[in-house]
Order: sequence, then C-alpha cells, then structure tokens
Amino acid sequence: MESYIKQVLTWTNENYPGLIVSWDVVNEAVADGSSKLRDSLWTQVVGEDFINRAFEYARKYAAPHVKLYYNDYNSEMTMKALVTRDIVDSLIADGTIDGYGFQSHYSVGSTNLFYVEIAMKEMAKRVLKDGTPIRLRVSELDVGIPSNTESNWQTQARYYNQLLELYVQYADQMEAVHTWGTVDNLSWRADEYPLLFDGMSQPKPAFYAITDEVPAEEWSAWSEWSTEEIIASDNCEVETRTVTVDTTIPQYHYHRWRYIGKNGNAWYHYREATDISNYQSGGEWQYKT
Repeated sequence: MESYIKQVLTWTNENYPGLIVSWDVVNEAVADGSSKLRDSLWTQVVGEDFINRAFEYARKYAAPHVKLYYNDYNSEMTMKALVTRDIVDSLIADGTIDGYGFQSHYSVGSTNLFYVEIAMKEMAKRVLKDGTPIRLRVSELDVGIPSNTESNWQTQARYYNQLLELYVQYADQMEAVHTWGTVDNLSWRADEYPLLFDGMSQPKPAFYAITDEVPAEEWSAWSEWSTEEIIASDNCEVETRTVTVDTTIPQYHYHRWRYIGKNGNAWYHYREATDISNYQSGGEWQYKT
C-alpha cells in the first residue's frame, strides 16, 4: 500500500507540480446498511485499520498544499453517517485528513433533504488538529427524476435550488460542488435525467435554479399563494403573501414570504424542519429593485 501511494503521489508531484489540489485517499469504504467496512482485499491483507494507514502514507508523500479527503455515498443515511463520522474522527486524531466528500446521488421523492442537511451539519462540526474546521466537498452531485417531463424538470430544479441553499450555508468550509457529469444522455443514470443539461446539451431549469437568482414573481408558479398574513418591514408596505415552495418532500418544506412595496420586491425565507409550529430562520433579506 505504501509503495503504491508513494509512486502515485511522487509521480504526480514531479510531473504536475501545483496542479492537483486534493486526493480522495479512500473512497466508499463503508458497507451499506451496516456499521462495518466493506469486505475487500484491503481489509483482508492490511486489516481494519487500512484507512488510517492509507491516510498516513498519503500525508507522508503528498505535496504540502494538497488536501486529503475521505469520500462516500449515502452519507445522509443514519447508520452510514455514524460510521463515516467515526472514521473521520479517527483520522482527525491522527492528523492526516483535511476534508470529507459527500457523494450526492439523490432522487426526487426518495431522498429526504432533511437528513441531507443533518449529515452535512454534523460533519461540518468536525475540527482538525490545527484548529481549523474540516473542509467539505460535494463530489458527485446528481438528482434523478422518474421521467423526462416539464413538470419533473421543475421539481428537479426546486430540489437543486434547495441543495445549493444548503451548501451556501457552509460556504466557508465548502471547497467545491461537483456534478457527476454534464449532460443527461451520458450520465451513469441516463434513464433518470439527473443533470443540469439535457441530451442536446441545452440547459434545463435545474441549471438556472442554481446559477440565477430566481425572480420573486416566479415563485408563484411553484405553488399557489396562500393568504397567511405576517408583519411587513418598513421598506415593504403594500402586500404580504406566503408560498410553500415544495410540498413533495416530507418534513422538509420551504416557505417564502414576498413583500411587494414602493421600494421594489423583497423576500425572506424560513425553513420548516418538522411541522408548521417549528419554524427556523434561514436566509437573509434580499431586495430586488
């Protein structure tokens, strides 16, 4: 193991100095639905501590500026989340890890964003030996939908938008957000149309949902306005309405309030984590003139 890691890192350091910014040292080591590691030649030959040894050697031979990551999928699932956090804690104690990569292969209607947020929140709490927060990456993002229809495209766009709102909360720790491909027809999940561009390389609504500020007037297309009254700010005097942006994801609805006044449009959003009586603030005032 040490010989292999030494050869790879030494060769890349010599041939591409300064180009590589990070390595996924170990990838997908935890078994699904289990508190154990996957059975592999690494566990059979090196032992259950092979992850610690791999990071030890990677730290030894990596260039000083290169960040070292552990990377895994289904991080939002409780059992795997607990095991991956234990792995990361062990590597932090060794002083060999810099960050965690969230493989993020989600599906509209089956992946609950509530648990995605919990997983990221808990991992983000980790502090490295040098006192800095752990670095985070979204390493393989895609969001599947059941069929290629305009309605599903819009639902997918909302899902992507909510994910990016979550990631922005951890901007100080987030190194990068990577989609797992660019166009649907070349995706490993091509039959679920999970990416930002269609098979003709044209941007889908999901692309605009994460790259553009969504105009306030377009929120009404995502759900019917209700008549719930709340207190408007001094800058917005004329009209107050609220909209539930996404009611398709159980226990994780977004509510946005729109204020329309003489100084333009302004809106603020709250997140409802469990029920309508448990609002938590999330976001800042934004004004559109």
